[in-house]
Amino acid sequence: MTTALGYMWDGICSATELLRGMLRGERAQPLAEYSLLLTLVGVGVVVPSMLLFRGALAGAFSVATDCILRTTC
Repeated sequence: MTTALGYMWDGICSATELLRGMLRGERAQPLAEYSLLLTLVGVGVVVPSMLLFRGALAGAFSVATDCILRTTC
């Protein structure tokens, strides 16, 4: 238990240091670059997946809409 709390405390301290660095402008640029990279990867995965599974997604939303409108499934 003490070890888990130690890891949590270390995480809180490192997050605090990250925020302090961002406020000073030290780590803002790499953080922005990583967020842009993650956004591009996310869009590159989500959009093709939605196009690939278009029919299945439309059917699932149709079933969910019918279920909500009828209040029974």
